[in-house]
Amino acid sequence: MATEITAIGPLRLLLTPEEAALALGISRAKLYPMLMRRQILSIRIGGSRRIPLVALQQYVDEQLDTNCTFQPLRHVVQ
Repeated sequence: MATEITAIGPLRLLLTPEEAALALGISRAKLYPMLMRRQILSIRIGGSRRIPLVALQQYVDEQLDTNCTFQPLRHVVQ
């Protein structure tokens, strides 16, 4: 079953793995190894794993710092 965000709800500081994967645009199967390698930090509450929003932003920021291949477009005069 595909999860879909259809509306902006109340601000939540913690996401389920499914929600975090959706936010990153990856599968849940891809997310779990990243959590186990601590590439993205998570916490356990009882039997549930939750990913802080700040951990997702931190991961994205780190990826931008190390993997960004963006190069500004140059104006081409013809």
